[in-house]
Order: sequence, then structure tokens, then C-alpha cells
Amino acid sequence: MKSPRETLRIRRGHGTVSFYKGCSYESGKTETYLSRKDPSFPGLALKYCANRLKKALENQRCVLLKNPEKYDPEYIERLLEDLEAIFGEMMPPAFSSCKTYIRQWETAVYTKNPLVVPGQRLYKTAKGDLVRSKLEMIIADILFQLGIPYRYEAAVTLADGSIRYPDFTILCPSTRKLYYLEVCGMMDDPSYVDSLLNKLHGYSESGIIEGDNLLLVFENHSVGFDPDDFKRMLFVNGILQ
Repeated sequence: MKSPRETLRIRRGHGTVSFYKGCSYESGKTETYLSRKDPSFPGLALKYCANRLKKALENQRCVLLKNPEKYDPEYIERLLEDLEAIFGEMMPPAFSSCKTYIRQWETAVYTKNPLVVPGQRLYKTAKGDLVRSKLEMIIADILFQLGIPYRYEAAVTLADGSIRYPDFTILCPSTRKLYYLEVCGMMDDPSYVDSLLNKLHGYSESGIIEGDNLLLVFENHSVGFDPDDFKRMLFVNGILQ
């Protein structure tokens, strides 16, 4: 989209927001009222939000360089929430606040694993999902209690076109980065380990790599799951603040 030459000007008062299109002074008129239905509104709104965010980021950069003790990590988020209050439903999606982005991600419809194993016992999580193992239930409940958004067995298309269903897809609340979590609970079974290695190879070929965006939890008959270790892993990866 080509950036419009005009600028968007905003007037707030008595609980209402009015929009105006700024024009060149050569025209003899500095601004005209702008309806939300005007074809130029989306482009002007995008330009306005981009300029506001650019200035805010430049300001925060200066603060970090000159007065790091005064840095406010919530400054940008408050700006985005203010922009949402101004534009409402007309808010450019690219400038959504983290709170809005997370809510939309959690409520969006996604493709789930269709596999149904006859007679398999399922466990209900605190969030209401039905998972395939007690360990998955424990992990799901930890994520839910910590306020970390997740999807259970959401489809992911790999580089070769095949579809996999990682046990959990986790959204980092602060960075919006996606992490994929595999719960490896049968490490005493050689055939299970072979299958897991093939799965991990397919992931790595598709940019899902341990140490970056792939998390692994292991358990066998002699080594059990440690919730504290799991929380530390979330913290080290920046998912848990």
C-alpha cells in the first residue's frame, strides 16, 4: 500500500473521537472532516499508527541509551491500547496490543488432530481440553495457571507438505513468538524413540528447532516429570516472565 500524502488528525472530547484529513496549506484549507467509511481512512489510519509507534520506539531507544533506569517496558503496550481506544474496530491489525492479539489467537478456530484411538482414556484439563495422557494434563494445567496461551494438538504443515500435530503450540505473551512443545513420555521404548527422532528431523527441516522454538519434555520409568524444571525452561526461553 502506497503511503497517502495527507495525514490523519484526531480530535477527542466528551467521550467521542472525530477524524480529520490534513491537507496542504497551499489548498487554502488545512483539514477536512473524515468519515470512517471514506476509502482513504484505512491508509491514513495505518500511516498514523506507524508514525506514533515509530516515535515511541525512538523515544524508548533514547531512554535505554541515556537513562536505562527510567525505561518502562509497558510503554509501548499502553500506546497500542490507546490506539485501539481511538480506532476501535477500524484499528489496523498490525498494531494490535498484546492483550488483543492473545485474545484473538486464543479464540481463533484451528485444525486439531482428528485421530481418535478407540478405548483410549482422555484427561480433562483446567482449560477444558481433552488430552491423551496424565502428563499432558499436568503440563496443560501449568500453562493455564501461569496465563500462558496454548493450543493442544494444532496442525502444523512441514516443509515436505506433511502435517504434524505437536502436543502443544505455545504463544509467548510478550513477544508473540510461537513455540512448539512435544511431551516425550515413553523414552524407555526403542520404537517410540525412533519415531520421535524422525519427527524431530522433520521439524528441524521446517525451521522448528530445539534451542529456538522447539521445547521437549522427557519422562521414563526412572525419571519423572518435574514441574519446577518445566517452569524454569519456560523462563529461560522468555515465555514466563
